[in-house]
Amino acid sequence: MLLLGFVLISGVGCSASDLMDLTVSAKSPVAFNAWQSRFASRASSEERRQFETALQEVRYKIMADKEATGSDPISDALRKKVHERSVREVLQLGVELRLLRLLKEHAALHAVMRQNAMLQTREGDKASEDYLVQFHQKQLARLEKLEAEIEAADRELAPLMDVTQRSLLPTTDGESDKGPLMLRRSKWRA
Repeated sequence: MLLLGFVLISGVGCSASDLMDLTVSAKSPVAFNAWQSRFASRASSEERRQFETALQEVRYKIMADKEATGSDPISDALRKKVHERSVREVLQLGVELRLLRLLKEHAALHAVMRQNAMLQTREGDKASEDYLVQFHQKQLARLEKLEAEIEAADRELAPLMDVTQRSLLPTTDGESDKGPLMLRRSKWRA
């Protein structure tokens, strides 16, 4: 009975808010591996999945920006971006990066679809006409899927930003701490 009371008082187990406030230690590969092991022992499988998804988005951005190439340099760049951030901030950064990636893909696909809508086939060329219709349907399905993913990411981002009250993406001239204009709610629909 006394042992059970000690376990409860000592805080074994962690509430979700406690986990969100943990500071990531990623100064070195060893420190980051040790921190991840401690985090994994306290987090649920869903929380671990969310954290890993956020890290993957940071990796994608590093590779897309050609900030680093190769496994070790990418890992080094990733650690620099997450070191001394809270778990909440890492999750938010990952969601913001995913949202930015999806919005760029949406804009590019929408532009291609507008161009493709102007294509015309020769009169009587049923095969080409059928191909264009099928191609348009595939693009439309991808656009709808992207829109659903964008809306899901936006819903995921809202409670994180309610706490941090700012975007974690680097801003450029003319952008506020709310993040790039492209990320602001209701600005992405064509």
